[in-house]
Amino acid sequence: MKIDHGDYDVYNNSRIIHGTNIEIDYSVYYKRDCDISDLIQMSAKDVERFRNKSIANENKAYEKVLQALSEWEKEALITQRHNRALNYLNTPPIEHTSNKWVDAKYDYKERSNMVYFMQYRIYKRQARHGMLKWDVSWTVRTQRAPGQAALVLGNQEKTYSSQEAAEKYIQNRIAEYDHLFTEISPVIADVDKYPFCVNGVLLPGYTTVSMQKAIDEKKPSIKGQLNELKSQTKNNSTTEPTKKKSAPELE
Repeated sequence: MKIDHGDYDVYNNSRIIHGTNIEIDYSVYYKRDCDISDLIQMSAKDVERFRNKSIANENKAYEKVLQALSEWEKEALITQRHNRALNYLNTPPIEHTSNKWVDAKYDYKERSNMVYFMQYRIYKRQARHGMLKWDVSWTVRTQRAPGQAALVLGNQEKTYSSQEAAEKYIQNRIAEYDHLFTEISPVIADVDKYPFCVNGVLLPGYTTVSMQKAIDEKKPSIKGQLNELKSQTKNNSTTEPTKKKSAPELE
């Protein structure tokens, strides 16, 4: 950005990226030859002395700029924390099919929940000599939050000479991974939680193995509840006073 100051121009190309970066690019130029008539009447030594004084004043102004940058960096770190929190809070829920198979693009079929995703396709084509082939491809991976990488659990491509063989193969693969698609949000192994983290924090709705273990430990066990109930029943029976038998009534 050019700023006109009459005899000279200032070019300010500085910018700020809040929370991360400041670039200072500030230049000053005379538009034309400046008046140096008073200076050339002095000796070179005197002019050099005045110049050194001017440079010292420049350095003081520069130190003030650096001091201001030192103040900015503290605020920038606070802004960065706010940005990360907003990034987490504004992350949309991961879309899924509630473990149901649905049709997708390019003739793929997909099923998914909050944690896992599976897709497959059987592609019929004509090979050389007019023979028909069925290409089967499938992938099982985790879902992922934006900016994170998914974990691939398995994938493969195979070719069969009959549709029946292709269907049998893919149905076996589907059955192999059926256990991943019985819940909407299956428990995640601790080492596999990172695809579901934003800025190091696990997204809401997800549970790791260690989290589930902590929950289970807080729950009273059924055996413990039965023992407590037996203990209460026993205490009640021992504290209840025994009734004395009355003499039989005469008719």
